[in-house]
Amino acid sequence: MNRFVPPGWRILAVPDFRRLWLAHAGSVVGDGFHAIAITWLVFQTLGGGPQALVVLGIANLVPSLALGILSGTVVDRLDRRRVMVGTDLIRAALVAFLAVLVASGNASVPVVIVMGTSLTVAALFFYPARNSVLAAYVAKEDLIPANAFMQATAQRAARSDSWPSTRRRSCGRRCCSAA
Repeated sequence: MNRFVPPGWRILAVPDFRRLWLAHAGSVVGDGFHAIAITWLVFQTLGGGPQALVVLGIANLVPSLALGILSGTVVDRLDRRRVMVGTDLIRAALVAFLAVLVASGNASVPVVIVMGTSLTVAALFFYPARNSVLAAYVAKEDLIPANAFMQATAQRAARSDSWPSTRRRSCGRRCCSAA
């Protein structure tokens, strides 16, 4: 039986790309939940208020401005797979440490800000490595569909209406949201 597969979807037949894409999909969903959890932690649980959220946002932006270009050049000189694994292990350790601090009641707004900044620094090395390793996983003619899958996944995960609890039916009221 010969089924029709749209040309761009054939990229999922490449095992290395499929694994990278599935890991990316899980990662962007997790990043979305993490962003919500950190915002809730700072604002509601730790009572940081709007000013603390602004400081958190600025603290997460500064490393990108300061190290954005440098991180890509450093990654170009290293084994990209090891960079990806290493930075993910660092990010996992930071999140686990923050979870322990929250569970023990020892978390504070400054600690969360330092953790957030550290997570941003690690991500600055992870993403260039992931983007550059893509060319090693797929043929040159498949780079456009591969990049499209990666970007579409990130954009879909970031859209607020992708989650059932935020969809609204025709009346537009929250009480009519799909469950």
